[in-house]
Amino acid sequence: MSSSERISGRDRHLWLALSASSLALAALVGLLWPELRISWILLLLLAALLSALWAAAGGIRSIRDIGLRRALIGGNVATMSAILIALAVFANVVVSLAPWRADVTASSQYTLSPTTLEALARIDKPVEAVALFPDTAAFRAQREAARRLLDLYARESAALTIRFVDPELNPGAARTLGVTGSGVTVFRQGERSVETAAIGERAFTEGLMQVAGIAARTICVMTDLGGPETGDTGPAGLSRAADGLQRALFALRPVSAAAPDLDGCTAVMIAGPRRPIDGPRLAALEAWRDGGGGLLLLADPQSPAFIRSLAEPLGLTVGEAQVADRSVHVGDDPLTPAVLTDRYPPSEVGRGLETTYFPGAAPVELVRDDATEWPGAPAVDANGVAAPVAVTTEAGVLIQPGGNRQPGRYALAAIALRRLGETESRAVVIGDSDFATNAHIYSGGNGQLLINAARWLTGAKPLTDIRARPYAFRRLVLDESQTSALRLTSLAVLPGLALLMALFLWWRRR
Repeated sequence: MSSSERISGRDRHLWLALSASSLALAALVGLLWPELRISWILLLLLAALLSALWAAAGGIRSIRDIGLRRALIGGNVATMSAILIALAVFANVVVSLAPWRADVTASSQYTLSPTTLEALARIDKPVEAVALFPDTAAFRAQREAARRLLDLYARESAALTIRFVDPELNPGAARTLGVTGSGVTVFRQGERSVETAAIGERAFTEGLMQVAGIAARTICVMTDLGGPETGDTGPAGLSRAADGLQRALFALRPVSAAAPDLDGCTAVMIAGPRRPIDGPRLAALEAWRDGGGGLLLLADPQSPAFIRSLAEPLGLTVGEAQVADRSVHVGDDPLTPAVLTDRYPPSEVGRGLETTYFPGAAPVELVRDDATEWPGAPAVDANGVAAPVAVTTEAGVLIQPGGNRQPGRYALAAIALRRLGETESRAVVIGDSDFATNAHIYSGGNGQLLINAARWLTGAKPLTDIRARPYAFRRLVLDESQTSALRLTSLAVLPGLALLMALFLWWRRR
């Protein structure tokens, strides 16, 4: 072989090695620094150019002449190995940058629920998710779980950006967000922010919907009636109830009883009124109800007559007496009857409730008097149904204004669904407004009863299609003997087997 041919062969090997190195470097840059798009594209072009030079110099003909087997086991083994490694890395980079994903886990661990996808599609302004997790062993599992889940969100919405902050290294950033602890995620949009300490799809989706103003339905709260108000933070106010409804993704809008504007309202809540509504204002409410509007009526024993005017066309009314329960009540007060967890009649509103408390409640009764099984069973006719939600025990007592007492079971809350004209109207009537005040809303299942009632009225579904995602940090724990065996296997056994195989092949070919 001439000197020029030897130099040409060396050049071919050099070009091929440089091409493989450029390809591997392009794959590495694309994997670790995807934002440097121009750099790894230029490296890919360089690899293609060097490959073309290698082919033009007779590299392909050289392999064909000496045979693929000899080429693989000959002097260019290192070059071929580099090419294979580069191709493997490049394939992984392409897969990692591809927009599609395939979730092959048995529990669909990396698939978001339809509710979350719908919420992400409705975001019309930028939202930032700031995860505050220290980069320490104690928070490593939580940090990685939050990162994996937030990455799924970010892939579905360009409006969502993610930022991880170590509050121990950067306490100023945590203070700016109003966070004093670690292990929380803050969703921000403009001046609004929502903080959650839980790591899960339901918690993240609820926080995202709250901060983005994505509400399930709008509930209009009737004001100027002398009853409790949603802006009142005192014991008799409804500020905690309003907060709970908003966290359940309902939008609340105050509506003055003096000029009720019900456009856009899915349901109207009237809580503990003391002043009457009559004339055109009552007619407007009745027309809205007859058109399919939902009513959430929180009454009291001495509620104004318009409460009954709104409820009676749906088959329910509110009595003027007071309900007591001598068997199940709060403390030593029979006038605060309670309904235990396993004592609720079957209904969508009462499903899954803890014990609820009704201080100073009025009975919720049927308008028709031929349903003898009420409140033990629903009352059904051709136009609709009325069903009890919360009922006293057999030790219940109805105390009339004159002091007369009548024992029996009495409904404390009920729902009604009835066709009025061309549409179906709904109502939830609860014979007590105090149960929803700040003094009692956190007692047992009172708050959940209010949310369940709002969901049933508006047809809003809870986030039940968002399943729990168990993020487990699996640590390999080995004792001293197992650690020694693993070290011996990694450092001696496996390399020794490879060496023995190489010696065997050399002995066979010598």
